[in-house]
Amino acid sequence: MKKIPIFGLPLNPMAALEELAGRSFCVSFHNKRNVEDAIRLVGADGMVMVDNGAYSIFRAGGKTYDAGMLEEFEAWAADILARCPHAVAVVPDVIGGTEEENLELIRLWWLDPDRSMVVWHLNESLEHLTYLCEMGFAHVAFGSAGEHYWKIGTPAWHARVTEALAAIDRWVLEGEGCYVRPRVHMMRAKSMLHLYDFDSADSTNVARNHGRHRGEPGHVAKFAARVVAKIEASADGIDAPHAIARPLLGHLEEGDAKLYALAGWFHDNYSIERREPELPFGENFLPTCAGLTPAPYAR
Repeated sequence: MKKIPIFGLPLNPMAALEELAGRSFCVSFHNKRNVEDAIRLVGADGMVMVDNGAYSIFRAGGKTYDAGMLEEFEAWAADILARCPHAVAVVPDVIGGTEEENLELIRLWWLDPDRSMVVWHLNESLEHLTYLCEMGFAHVAFGSAGEHYWKIGTPAWHARVTEALAAIDRWVLEGEGCYVRPRVHMMRAKSMLHLYDFDSADSTNVARNHGRHRGEPGHVAKFAARVVAKIEASADGIDAPHAIARPLLGHLEEGDAKLYALAGWFHDNYSIERREPELPFGENFLPTCAGLTPAPYAR
């Protein structure tokens, strides 16, 4: 399968970012530098991951989005998605929050689920994971939290990731052809992308550590090449069946009119108080194959 290594930004000095032309990038709501560079430099088959900044909020001692922050992020992300066909927005999440808190943020999310990445945290239940898959998002991210927070690569982390991927495989099988596996992203664990069938993973390794090689011509590009060498060796470059069913740029087949209309709708109409009326393009989260619809799992 194809795998996309994503390089977290910002990167200093900014001029060195040119050495990553053709790669994939993660830009954060917490630090908006390099956004335009990421849009300009992303590869033809790459991704610009528009991160919600939840990790920065968590590290600063905060917990969740307030209404104003959610509105600001959603409008910012909508503008990027409208201008960059490679962009995918990460739905706001609460690191260390409850499943109910995270579902509430998902319920308040308005952007196209085909261009959105919902986050499942490793300490949450497998039932919650498959429920998120059933909601129809094209991308599901695994995020470390709880007992797995910042413990990437431990035996417990590997066991949980293996368990979660197996749960998705069972869900697809039990759907008898009705369910398509979402593209699975691993947050902040690009070093593990070669070991698992993740479609993508990100880290800020190059942005944070390239200075160790400063002075060597093209040192950023060379460092990046070393980082992704194992990933490229583990990927055969062939689209997996779920990736064919959920092409990263599949929305281009419908043209850009919907995205520009959505960005314009946000600019003219959006406010927290207007969340309850009909969505601008209707509700499109639920699968319809063979009458199957996701039912809330027992709590």
